[in-house]
Amino acid sequence: MENRKQNTKRPPKRYWVKKLHKYISVMFIAIVFVITIVNVIKKDSDMSERENRMLAKSPAISFDEITSGRFMENYETYKSDQFIARDFWIAFKTQLDSLCGKNYSNGVYKGKKGYLIEDAVKPDEENLKKNIDAINKLADNQTAKVYTMIVPNAVAVLSDLLPPFAPVRSQEQDLGNFRLSLSENVTDIDVTETLKNHKNEQLYYHTDHHWTSRGAYYSFLTAAEFLGIENNGMNYATYKVCSDFVGTMASTSGYTGKKDTIEVFIPTDSSVQYI
Repeated sequence: MENRKQNTKRPPKRYWVKKLHKYISVMFIAIVFVITIVNVIKKDSDMSERENRMLAKSPAISFDEITSGRFMENYETYKSDQFIARDFWIAFKTQLDSLCGKNYSNGVYKGKKGYLIEDAVKPDEENLKKNIDAINKLADNQTAKVYTMIVPNAVAVLSDLLPPFAPVRSQEQDLGNFRLSLSENVTDIDVTETLKNHKNEQLYYHTDHHWTSRGAYYSFLTAAEFLGIENNGMNYATYKVCSDFVGTMASTSGYTGKKDTIEVFIPTDSSVQYI
């Protein structure tokens, strides 16, 4: 009788924990296996409509590519671009990061008022020098006036909308160094203060790195004074052509930003001719 009672006892808790761990391990291996197989047989996509860019293709295999290390770099980019349900995984990771208090993803800050703000990057010194030398050479070898106008990104103009203590690079300092490198024969048109004076208006899109038509309009008024363009005070009528625009930074970062309105500026002067 005592032996029967012992046999009818439930297995100890440790037994069920081991079985649970076993099932989880099997499920994990099965999921990894299925994802691997699907990625192998999946047909490559040509373009990401959400990111509005062409996706990487399978790199060619050659001795030079392998020995130089370029093949593995290109292959990693290729597999990242072609990974099954890529947009879903990016959004899923971003949501997890947000729950943990992280507000930076893939070079994009999740700012205030629904703005996604692209981080400032260090300029490519080699290409920057080539461009500055070309501008200076052009200005120093002709009598025509040469102007430059480098437009700051939202990270410089809307810095008050960045997350607290965001470690962003000073784009204004980079622009200052650029101007110091220009020849005295080059006139630089600085529109930073102009844009800051109107920063409460929508000068940049909430989910895209481009400026809006309104930002371009105010910068044009500043440039017109330097260029001697008359009638720069012409009246314009604005028309909304889209009210649900979502830019590339939303897909790049995985964050959901505020949808934008796209507007166009049309001169009200009847004498203006259109092509």
